[in-house]
Amino acid sequence: MFLKEELAARQGVPRNVGLDAVLTQVMRGPERAATTDATMMLEGESGTGNELFGYEKGLYTGAAVRKSGKFEVAHRGTSFLDEIGDLPLALQAKVLLAVETLSFERVGGTKSFQMDVHLVAATNCDFKSRVAAGAFREGLFFRLSVFPIQIPPLREHTTAHAVSCRAIL
Repeated sequence: MFLKEELAARQGVPRNVGLDAVLTQVMRGPERAATTDATMMLEGESGTGNELFGYEKGLYTGAAVRKSGKFEVAHRGTSFLDEIGDLPLALQAKVLLAVETLSFERVGGTKSFQMDVHLVAATNCDFKSRVAAGAFREGLFFRLSVFPIQIPPLREHTTAHAVSCRAIL
């Protein structure tokens, strides 16, 4: 939120440059989702677009300090989970539990942490076929795809337009 406020103060409200109808339609999705608690899934080719839980000091040789994970760092903000379709099944189960309960434990820890995180996930894989093949957990797919946004390849646009950086979330 800080970046969005700072950009607005310095340069006014960030806007797209250009009038490409497909891009304009795609950008409406994140703008609507940002006003809700809905998990957003961005689907598209690569380029259109882990220490999730952290760990406790002494968990393994070299773990000299406690390390916060991505969910903990993103508390009261947004966590972007890139290439979520590539997660191994075992990690998918842990992410699903965290998304369902809005809580997590650091690896090697016993204390549960509540998280207030707006999740945005992205993938370039065909989720439905991965779910059908048993390569992606159906429950996690449904939890992450509350607000799906399909991003078409840029080569399908009839004209090229520059897009400004946006602080949507």
